[in-house]
Formats: sequence, structure tokens, C-alpha cells
Amino acid sequence: MRLRVSAEAIERSDRWLENWPEEREGWPVCKQYDLHRGAIVARFTPEDLTQWDISWPLEEAPDLYLRFARLHEEPDFERAALTFAHEHGLPDGTTIVSPFTGFERPFPDRMDLSRLFNESRRAWVVLALYESVLNHDVEHARALVSDHQRDRTFGWYFRPHRMEQAARTRFPPELVLA
Repeated sequence: MRLRVSAEAIERSDRWLENWPEEREGWPVCKQYDLHRGAIVARFTPEDLTQWDISWPLEEAPDLYLRFARLHEEPDFERAALTFAHEHGLPDGTTIVSPFTGFERPFPDRMDLSRLFNESRRAWVVLALYESVLNHDVEHARALVSDHQRDRTFGWYFRPHRMEQAARTRFPPELVLA
């Protein structure tokens, strides 16, 4: 039986994040996003706080990572990406200093569609690699590595000795999601 990461498993793993309260900060979501010149753009500025809601993605949508990882597979990516933004906001944007923590963080007011597509694809690769490692499926992991080794995000990690080491790794129970 092949192990898969499920929404319930991610929700169970949420207990592990309780040790890092800064990761539990809410995420701003604009009440309206538009497509404009190859980007999804918030209709309202960050200063217009009445037009922004705060989302708690780990509590409201524990399977958000799974949804995001599959977003790039949608046949009408533009429409799917805009719907995703309306429901959950954008994963990146202009860098601001958080008024809550004082740390720099992205404010999700704009993201190029091509970047959103690439980030979704990368999230899918990470998920597929994780599932391959859980299943000790070195061949599937090698195939993923072969397909994505030129991606600048993964290039450093995609070395054969790193993949073999990962395949032998035993994860602590709180990190084994499936």
C-alpha cells in the first residue's frame, strides 16, 4: 500500500507547529483580486484595512498545501489561480514589516501568474518527493529529480547521495503524516 499525505494527516501534524507561535500569525486576504497584465493583483491597497480580512490558513484549511500543490495542474490555470486567491490570498507579495511581530514578511497584494504556477509546481514536487521517501521509493524519487534537476530551487538538493540518504531516513512520529 502506497502512503499518501492527506488533509487529516496535515491537520494532525498541526500540533507540531504549536512550538513556533510566530508561524501561527494570520495571513491577510484581500476581499477582491483581479487579473492584470499577467498577474493577480489585490484591488485594494494594504493601507485600506477595511478591504482585507485575516485568514488563519492552518486552522481554516489544513489541506491548503495540498490544494496549492495541485493548482498548477488545473486546465484553466488563470481562473483557478484567481479563485484560489479569492479564497486564500496569495502566497507572496510586496515585503513589509509585520505590525504584529516586527519581522519582514510578504504582503499578498500581487503575484505574477507565471511565478504562482512555478511555486505550485514546486510544492507538488516537494509533496511527491516526500511521499516517495515515505514509501522508500528511490526510483520514483530519482525520476522526479531527473525531471526537475534544472529548477534553481531544487538543483542543490537533487544530488544522488542526498536522495539515497533521504530514502534511508526514519522520520520522527510527529512528522510522518501518512
